[in-house]
Amino acid sequence: MSLPRAVFFDCDGTICLTDHMHFDLWQKALEELDLDFTKKTGHVVDIEWYRANISGLHNPIICENLFACEKTWPLLDTPEKRVNIGLRKEELFREELEKVSVEECRTPGLPELLAQLDKASVPHFVVTNAPRLNLLAMVSAIGEADRFVGDLIVIGDEVERAKPDPCAYLVAMQRASAILEARGEKPLKPEECVVFEDSPGGICAGVAAGMRVVAVRGGHPDEALEKHGASTLIDNFVNFSF
Repeated sequence: MSLPRAVFFDCDGTICLTDHMHFDLWQKALEELDLDFTKKTGHVVDIEWYRANISGLHNPIICENLFACEKTWPLLDTPEKRVNIGLRKEELFREELEKVSVEECRTPGLPELLAQLDKASVPHFVVTNAPRLNLLAMVSAIGEADRFVGDLIVIGDEVERAKPDPCAYLVAMQRASAILEARGEKPLKPEECVVFEDSPGGICAGVAAGMRVVAVRGGHPDEALEKHGASTLIDNFVNFSF
């Protein structure tokens, strides 16, 4: 793979190893409200169900998909009440993240890859569906809070459409192109960008943006990552080079 002119990283499950935490914490958030999802719907909340219905999706979409039926969920009869479950789950996530060391949550090989990008002066961004508070907590947890700041962060909530729509990656490309053009370089094209993702939804967003996508194995089987358009699969960033 040739050296890209810009690199865009997803966060959860890609540069920060947190997917296992989200699965547990969605269950805990429901339990706090005494909401037995399996009893109400007949769906067993196991890892396969989580991958299909929650992993990589935007919280408002998750909450509407899961809890919009008022007959099933009379205590969640407004969008605000449904969104509040997601907000509580994210509070629990940030609390748990504070207990985790850098070595436990940072994807192996990330510092070396970032050093490679720095040496080549390649602009790199975080592009995520995570709420901003979560993103800031995660980049701090992996020791990169001073690197990913300001416009180098693109949040699904803060652009027109979150992943799996390509909008967030196209916004990141526009910002990266501005950096390159300020150096006197030509405008950036989608095919000159590389996206690192771990979920089918994120991969779809990168592919739809016209970018090369490298999938980081973790919460999803290889066939799902390849089916949605990942061109390369890796376990982590150890020994990865362009």
